[in-house]
Amino acid sequence: MAVRYLLGNEGIAHACLEANVDFASGYPGTPSSEVIDILRVQEERPLAVEWSTNEKVAFENALAAAWCGLRALCTMKHVGMNVAADPLMTSAYTGVTGGFVILSADDPYAHSSQNEQDTRRYAHFARLPCLDPSSVQEAHDMVRDAFALSEELGLPVIFRPTTRICHSKGDVDTGPVGTDHRVAAFHRDPKQYVVIPAHTRLLHKALNEKQPAIRKRLVELGYNRHTIRGRTAVITSGVAAAYVQEVLPDDVSLAIIGAYPIDEGWLRAFVDQHESVLVIEELAPIVEEAVRRVATKTEVFGKVTGTVPYEGELGPASVAAAMQDAGMTPTITFPEVAPVQGVPPRPPILCAGCMHRSTFYAMRRVFRNGIFPSDIGCYTLGLQLGA
Repeated sequence: MAVRYLLGNEGIAHACLEANVDFASGYPGTPSSEVIDILRVQEERPLAVEWSTNEKVAFENALAAAWCGLRALCTMKHVGMNVAADPLMTSAYTGVTGGFVILSADDPYAHSSQNEQDTRRYAHFARLPCLDPSSVQEAHDMVRDAFALSEELGLPVIFRPTTRICHSKGDVDTGPVGTDHRVAAFHRDPKQYVVIPAHTRLLHKALNEKQPAIRKRLVELGYNRHTIRGRTAVITSGVAAAYVQEVLPDDVSLAIIGAYPIDEGWLRAFVDQHESVLVIEELAPIVEEAVRRVATKTEVFGKVTGTVPYEGELGPASVAAAMQDAGMTPTITFPEVAPVQGVPPRPPILCAGCMHRSTFYAMRRVFRNGIFPSDIGCYTLGLQLGA
């Protein structure tokens, strides 16, 4: 074991090596891109790595590897899940034999994205387990263990880091790089892999029957945990849990949700012990919806009550403000910060030497009032070049 100071995505990539990953594919998109790049250039463990044509191709190639018993990783940013949704939904029915981890990195506040969609919605839609880390160390640990969890459940596992996990740095307790190497072997089984209607009906029923065991297993693994300390409580998830712990008073209970689906029996037992509960999570009210389903007499604060915003990313200051709105006293309060005046703007631009610079220059010269539809990503930066 060695403690190393790593970028979140570096820790995630190293965890894949520790877990004996055999195949990795992806499509670049901030904040996920560094994972494939690190795996591509590392020399500690030989494996097949590819940048794919798009997220659907990346997903299907990794899924095929997992069908052949290999441990496979597929990476993309949250909007890439829209492209990969077709094989994603069917993979929940067919299952896998080798561990298959789908890294879909969310981007609250849309730092480098065209929307703020929440990957946890896709996990709920597909009925697949989803891991949601609250720190760089937990991101490493979750990915390291996700391959084995996938094999145990026979299902793909979605891993959902956010920008502040992927692009933060911290001390990470890493393990040795794995030395096991598998030989791919596909075993013909039409009833499992050919999803004609007669097979699909049975596969869907089997997927639904797995759900109680999945919920129970995620609690057993400690991804969802709580501490009782008073008659009020905060329930939180993802990186927001780190902010909550910075300002949480000693007399307020805490529950951290790190995995989905949530065992609602476990959640109800926690909620019922409190007079009021504040749910703090970024983007969609996934946890809050579950809390409201199980709460019988407990008052619930969150996005529905306007206590926590639906959009953007959170931070210690916004978490402390939400706690005050819910009648709790945070250990730290933060004064309003006014932007420094006169700082020159630094909008995102195409990288120096990017071949698209000359293309946009030529387009602007020829079509002075043109409208240029394009793909997602860096092409949109043509706006800064007058296109």
